[in-house]
Amino acid sequence: MGRKSAKELIKRIIKSISENPKSIHEIAQESESNWESIKMYLESLKDAGVVNETLDGNKRMFSLVDSNVLNRNGNYFNLPIKPEDEKLINSLFAKVREDWKTATERHPGKTQVQKTLVKVDQICNLKLPIGWYLFGAMCVKPYEPFESYSFNGLEQDTEKCVRYVVGEYSKESSVYRLKIRQYNEENKILYQTKEIILSLLSSKVSKEHINEINRQLYVLLANLPPICDNDSKELINEFTGVVFQLLSTLPEEDMQFVKNDIYGAFNEVWKLIALYGFSTDLEPYYSQHYSKQMLLKHFNADMCMQKLEVRNYLSYLNDLIPQIAEPEDETYQKLKHLFASAKKLSPEEKTQREKELEKIRKDEGEAGVQEFLLKEFNLN
Repeated sequence: MGRKSAKELIKRIIKSISENPKSIHEIAQESESNWESIKMYLESLKDAGVVNETLDGNKRMFSLVDSNVLNRNGNYFNLPIKPEDEKLINSLFAKVREDWKTATERHPGKTQVQKTLVKVDQICNLKLPIGWYLFGAMCVKPYEPFESYSFNGLEQDTEKCVRYVVGEYSKESSVYRLKIRQYNEENKILYQTKEIILSLLSSKVSKEHINEINRQLYVLLANLPPICDNDSKELINEFTGVVFQLLSTLPEEDMQFVKNDIYGAFNEVWKLIALYGFSTDLEPYYSQHYSKQMLLKHFNADMCMQKLEVRNYLSYLNDLIPQIAEPEDETYQKLKHLFASAKKLSPEEKTQREKELEKIRKDEGEAGVQEFLLKEFNLN
């Protein structure tokens, strides 16, 4: 698309102010970007509680609210894990790897280990920090195929469970099939719908596809995780409207040229949705052992970056919608002028206008109200 990634630019901004407060001009120079973009992103980061603003004379200075969030511990979103839980996860990683190698004579990949661990956690009620993210349920601690994991022993029932789940999951012919199996086993309509939408956008898009894509997008909206941020809700809803409008107005031969852009935009919208889903699923664990505020602090920057990335894509998609020529008739021009000049009434003006209309309605009926409004706005 030839656009600069909002996430990449925000990472540069955060890196620039990670050690010392800096001005917009200094951040722009270090980030190799223009002053206006840096200012806009700083305002968004400030609203998200990621960045502080202070005054040094007349100069606005920006710094990170909590630089500790940048300290990498190897976990997703730098989230902490209770030491005893981390030892248990390491033991499970080691055991899954061993049993998978025994069952298949091959080492398992990241997805296979994560999905096995999630199933074992569910069956044995281990209550580890697990949630649904981009490609399904996963643990906060990532599995690295080339890392050594200490085996500190497991309960006998847990060891049996690992062998059973590995025996089942290792039968799947591919990582993709295992992913779909997890979606189906847990009846995750949101994730099943995501796969349908990606499949539709990957195929040759035609007029026949439009209604089905639109229907699946509304199924997605109906199964969203809890999202408390109104800006994020509006962005997700706007994406649905923009896609439908774009596909409805484009000639069929042009749809193939924009489907990759829609596909890319959907992936960014999906990342935003998944961030809220993952943080919601992790809330019980972190509220019990740490705090909800700490959990949200670790997600704030990523949520802010993702909103800006979605907003950039939406702006681009909006520009692709064909512009329909305006009618030239007098009535349309009058209505256009009327809407352009409309202003919101104050509560007092609104009450007064309602009284006027109610009096006309009593004296002359609805026809009288219509005639009054036509005269009032010069639409006779």
